[in-house]
Amino acid sequence: MSRGAGSDPAGRQETGLTGWRDFDGYAQIHAAQDRERRISAAAATLVRESVLVDMTLPSAEGNITKHQVLERAYGAGFDFVSVTVNDLDVVPASLGALRTIARVQRYVSEHEDKFVYARTLGDVAAARRAGRMAVGAHFQGTDPLEDDLDLLTTYRMLGVSHMLLAYNNGNRIAGGCADAVDPGLSPLGRRAIIEMRAAGILCDGSHTGRRSTLEAMELYDGPFIFSHSNCAGLVGHYRNLTDEQIRACAATGGVIGLNGCGEFLDDPMARAESLFRHLDYLCELVGPEHVGLGLDRIADADASHEAVLRNRLRWPTGADEEPKYYNFAAPETAGELVDLMLEHGYDETAVRGILGQNWMRVLAEVWRD
Repeated sequence: MSRGAGSDPAGRQETGLTGWRDFDGYAQIHAAQDRERRISAAAATLVRESVLVDMTLPSAEGNITKHQVLERAYGAGFDFVSVTVNDLDVVPASLGALRTIARVQRYVSEHEDKFVYARTLGDVAAARRAGRMAVGAHFQGTDPLEDDLDLLTTYRMLGVSHMLLAYNNGNRIAGGCADAVDPGLSPLGRRAIIEMRAAGILCDGSHTGRRSTLEAMELYDGPFIFSHSNCAGLVGHYRNLTDEQIRACAATGGVIGLNGCGEFLDDPMARAESLFRHLDYLCELVGPEHVGLGLDRIADADASHEAVLRNRLRWPTGADEEPKYYNFAAPETAGELVDLMLEHGYDETAVRGILGQNWMRVLAEVWRD
């Protein structure tokens, strides 16, 4: 394995792209959305035979219904995906969460030939045996708790498997990664982390401030995760993780999910080669047993860009400049990553772990079937 942190991702020379220079956005992304991906027979076999997990699939407006992202993940061979089920724009937040959970459950039940709504590891195993894809749930932020920690057990019963402490901006639990100053965990936040573990919910540090995550990892009695985050050592973006956070996560036995958002990769096209750089960096730093996938894919890049424009304070890079326009890695990128791992000397055990077995390990430790 070779980190290769100082080299450009393969493929940039072919397109002439270097970061956002010469990138015209819409035309290039739309042309790339459904491009044919060719992978080796060895990669195809590993994808087919491995447990394939994506720990972050946003349920943004139209992402599931209009753009059928679940169907595409199913077609790419995924066995389990975790869907965001809170609505950041609905007040009260608990109502937005319940409505979104209900809509996801209904969609899954209407397509039961392909999907199973998963609350337990048994559900995931049964779905795989039946050739279907298990669909789980998570919150991006703790707003749906509304300071009532008794709701943790209820949400877990509804299928919520992991919960971010904050979403970019701080809240009554923790500081956000976009805050100028992260005050750390509040007293309520410290209690919430203990209660999350008791309820069987994974504590998730993506979108959360550095100090808050470090405090949370000391407090949470179990594997801590970053479901969809990349490496600040490669791309200095406020959403990416410092080496200190990465090492602390690994010390808990946790897993970091590679994020396929082009902005966090410093690659507007979100190529597999760019994602592999972060994969390789993580593996060099803490080992492949602490790496997974959390692709964070939004199918409609236009809608995502417009959402940032409407909510610039939530995404501070858009507050004083035109937000960047970028692609998201498609689920089929998993196969391309396998080829890149094999080319760089990763063995099958490491590859299978990164594809999904590492996530299954932490779920088995924290979930209570």
